[in-house]
Amino acid sequence: MITALLIRALVWLISLLSLSTARKAGKVIGGILSRTDSDLTRITRANVAFCFPGLAQNELDGLTRDSLEHTTMLAMEAGMLWHWAPERCARYWESVTGAEMVEDALRQKRGVLVLVPHFGNWEVLSLYLGRWGYACLYDRPRIAGLETPMLKARSRTGGMLFPLGSKGIRILLSTLRDGGVVTLLPDQVPDARGGVYAPFYSRPALTMTLSQRLLRSTGAVPVIGSAIRTATGFDIVFTAGPATLSDQDPVIAATALNQCTEQLIERDAPQYQWEYRRFKRPPPGLAPLYTRRGESRNDSRSASPEERR
Repeated sequence: MITALLIRALVWLISLLSLSTARKAGKVIGGILSRTDSDLTRITRANVAFCFPGLAQNELDGLTRDSLEHTTMLAMEAGMLWHWAPERCARYWESVTGAEMVEDALRQKRGVLVLVPHFGNWEVLSLYLGRWGYACLYDRPRIAGLETPMLKARSRTGGMLFPLGSKGIRILLSTLRDGGVVTLLPDQVPDARGGVYAPFYSRPALTMTLSQRLLRSTGAVPVIGSAIRTATGFDIVFTAGPATLSDQDPVIAATALNQCTEQLIERDAPQYQWEYRRFKRPPPGLAPLYTRRGESRNDSRSASPEERR
């Protein structure tokens, strides 16, 4: 409880800062973090080294630092997301592209599945999506005292959040069949029963099949959504998802899902949350990409040819 109170107090203090000041502070913290042997730094370095094998050492260091800076800026943006009035937040939507695609589908009484990878600030996107009354699943935080404020922050513009589980999935299905909006984080690592292995930057990654099942069961329109960080705000971008996202073959659908994330990364690689252990559940026979502190294996550069294919 004390930890939750301290975190809530910290977020409130951050909310007193302007967006530019909060970001500057986050960038400083991220830069310092990149020079440590923290778990976040090692995971980031392992991910970018594997996914971008042609980088020189200084380029690898730079992308690792830039990614950590964006992730700590994301944390510092929690103040505005939790405490600012929605109207004040909306002043920072510098542009909105593709929203008419969602609105056209809703006018036709078709459900819309908005897939939102860990890119830019997906929490910002949730504030924008609230105008359509979206439904989504959430994983209960490890610190129980943060669940209530987290739900309040994420739902305050019209979102409806439901705990992970079969009941929540039934609600998502019902929402799409009724012509509503559902959001998913498509690059979250599922458990073995909820996913298949599909390539993500040429390495097999356990990838969710839930999006495929929702699309095939409801005929919903797939859309890729992102809130891309700009110098002074965010660009809200929606693009059409490929038809292969609902392919009857779950591996083909999962491969398309990962390719959608890769296409976002090509736009601005540092804004992807490389700190996330996307490859944490490798298939049998494939060596882990991540090491514990003190181990000497260089995750990407010593990977076998079989791993890199």
